[in-house]
Amino acid sequence: MATLRDRAERFAPPAFLFLLNAWLCRELFTIEYTKYVDSIEAAYISISRIIMQHWGDLLWFPEWYGGIPQQNSYPPLLHVIVAAVATVLRISPALAHHAVSATFYALGPVTLYLLVARLAKSRAAALLAATVYSLISPSALLSREIAYDCGGRWSNRRLHVLVRYGEGPHISSLTLLPLALWALDRALDSRKPLDVLLAALAMASVATTNWLGAFALATGVLCLLLARSQGANRETLRMWLFAGLVGGIAYAIASPWIPPSTIHLVRLNSPTVGDFRDTIGRMPWVLSLAVGGAVLLKAGMARLRAGGEIQFFALLVYFMGGIALSGIWFQFHVVPQPERYHNEMDLAICGLAGVAAWRVLTRFDQRVQWAFALVLACVLIPQVHRYRRFARERITPIDIHATAEWPMIEWFGAHAGATRVFAPGAVSYWMNAFNDVPQFGGGFDQCRPFPLNPVGSYLVYAGPLEPDRHLAAALDWLKAYGVRELGVAGANTGQAFHTFRNPADYAGLEALWRGEGGDAIYRVPASWDTLAHVIRRGEWVSYQPPDAMVLGQIEKYDAAIEREPAQVEWTSRHSVRIAARMHADEFLSFQENWHPGWHAKANGRECRVSGDGLGLMLIEPRCEGDCRIELNYDGGWEMRLAWLACALALGGCLAVAGKRRLK
Repeated sequence: MATLRDRAERFAPPAFLFLLNAWLCRELFTIEYTKYVDSIEAAYISISRIIMQHWGDLLWFPEWYGGIPQQNSYPPLLHVIVAAVATVLRISPALAHHAVSATFYALGPVTLYLLVARLAKSRAAALLAATVYSLISPSALLSREIAYDCGGRWSNRRLHVLVRYGEGPHISSLTLLPLALWALDRALDSRKPLDVLLAALAMASVATTNWLGAFALATGVLCLLLARSQGANRETLRMWLFAGLVGGIAYAIASPWIPPSTIHLVRLNSPTVGDFRDTIGRMPWVLSLAVGGAVLLKAGMARLRAGGEIQFFALLVYFMGGIALSGIWFQFHVVPQPERYHNEMDLAICGLAGVAAWRVLTRFDQRVQWAFALVLACVLIPQVHRYRRFARERITPIDIHATAEWPMIEWFGAHAGATRVFAPGAVSYWMNAFNDVPQFGGGFDQCRPFPLNPVGSYLVYAGPLEPDRHLAAALDWLKAYGVRELGVAGANTGQAFHTFRNPADYAGLEALWRGEGGDAIYRVPASWDTLAHVIRRGEWVSYQPPDAMVLGQIEKYDAAIEREPAQVEWTSRHSVRIAARMHADEFLSFQENWHPGWHAKANGRECRVSGDGLGLMLIEPRCEGDCRIELNYDGGWEMRLAWLACALALGGCLAVAGKRRLK
């Protein structure tokens, strides 16, 4: 039976680490909106608010990009937790988002402590590594760019990324990462079904929180397996196969939220989010060379008889540091957005520093150890003061209703019709944090469902090379995607983003609202106020236009949808009722993105629904006279298989565990 002293030794260090980090960022627990209006956290708050308002109807996400599957909005774990906290405590999703993010931030060093304590078999080494991680950011010491960005080499980079850039999901996955590796290491030792299930759930939680975290998890698992490997033998092969089984179970559990189609879409869109086309092309051989280097590094450390914990963290520094620093120092991109992995690099460096320092210190007597502790205290104690000052300066509240973005958000929420709006810049991020108005843009470009969406955005914001055709071309694209209200940030706007190259181009349109700095909302000229239209054969866009200015089919389609609009009623977030008078040879164009999970019935009879060249739904009702079309989205066969895989993985683990317990 554990004594009081044993319990204190076990629980006091994690409690100290959590309280220290919670105290360092304590303003974040009670703040609703920060001064960083341009932060991507606005999009995350929007997702949480929508989940909070629509529990039980989370299949389709009609607010972004002309409609996308819910799982394509973002990996959902953090947003579901935020929505649940906001619902239970009856607070705003913005306040809940900051409180939950602050909790994950404070838990980050705690999970690192648990991982180091398990691998190094030393609570002292774990406390050393986690304390350094709490108060020092190695990336700021290694990079002038990062130091400049966060205000100095001794600044709190982890908190800066969370507050300034709204990286709540990334920081949360960084907290869950050591926990997943801890659970996997435990499962590899015990091979018990419940430990396997725990490891799979922990790994799935990382993957369903953040895409960068999922890649870091795969890298961490590789490092752990290399560190545990004892040469090329049967036992090592069994360990790798067992880890593969755990990983397969983890993905099966996570698959309803990150199915293969979503992974494919993220990979497809990655080159368009930044100029990463060359990166994607060379990534397989670069990563293959990196793995080869890791194998050599492992062999060298094994020859030097380095401990398994040192091998693991050294390999993690090798991968994460190599990815991040090659991008920061040399602008060589091993993977898309490599500089963002400096957060994982910091965790790895602190872990390595802790275990290596403790290994060295154990060779000396207590006087040397106390001297080291004194020197470390002289470095870290001033850091507490710096980190507190840093937090006070960064975490400052604002009145969201006093921002330059708010009047446009408020107008869209009160006056937008049954179609779609174009919300500019930060308005696009923030708008759905307060309403359900569908918009042309969204908050997670990596999951845009169709490559033409950014083409339309480019034309509206920047215009083509022929300025005289700019307005007509932009309006053609907006009408084709069902946009009826266009928000424009003026030349002297107070909004965070000055996105329009020449906002005066739109001054001749009908103004629905005008604000300060030239901000305005214009009516896109069209005679309809619906997203459904009766068209004839050949009037839809039959193939993807090869260029933004190849407008022949789009102009023909825009003319066709002026002729006969249909009535649209959303009966839920994933089902639509459309009424129209049609002939048997006519088609129905519905300006919502097509997905194989959409099914249609016309007057109670199944009918064909497909995607046109713009990615919008094309329905063939084959009915004469009054036609009543029922559209329903169920995710399709992929989601049915994903939920089946999830149920089998969970049920299988529990069944095996139960059978073993009965025996």
